[in-house]
Amino acid sequence: ILRLEEAVERYPNDPSVGSATFMLAESYRHSAADIAAAIQQNPRIDHRVSLEQARTHRLQRASELFTTAIDRLDPLASLDSGHPAANPAGKLSPLDHEYLRACYMDRAGCAYALGNYPLAIKLYDQTSLRFSNDVTAVEAYVQIVNAYLALKEPTQASAAAERAQWVLKRVPDAAFSKQPIKLTRQYYQNL
Repeated sequence: ILRLEEAVERYPNDPSVGSATFMLAESYRHSAADIAAAIQQNPRIDHRVSLEQARTHRLQRASELFTTAIDRLDPLASLDSGHPAANPAGKLSPLDHEYLRACYMDRAGCAYALGNYPLAIKLYDQTSLRFSNDVTAVEAYVQIVNAYLALKEPTQASAAAERAQWVLKRVPDAAFSKQPIKLTRQYYQNL
């Protein structure tokens, strides 16, 4: 984390700063997950309060960094935010496209992990809109349903599940060919 922080700060105009920012955000997110796992494994762990605070801080920092990476990697987001796009031509390498997709999903996942379900719903909805022709849109809607269930809003969850089925119908068959075998259209229809 320290080396990536230094690299991102030292070389803010480097063309690969978007991917480096993504990796830094992922490092914070994984560190927060490790803390959560340690707390879950031992609920009476020493310094639990400070560990929970560290987990919260790391998830918040990860979310900020995912937003920064989105601003740098996504030419569409960059136009709205005023940040210089790392790739102003709008063409991303396949790896940068995966980083971008993960940034959108993981940023929403950070809000979900923090228990900020209304924000998670908003961010997953943005993800679904941004990747509307991709399986990611369906995955985002699955999480929207989960967030509404966590909020104990079954009516909203049901409506989101119906929208998920509508989104699923719009995803081209070719998008499923990029997925692991078990993640077919039928798999999502059965959820």
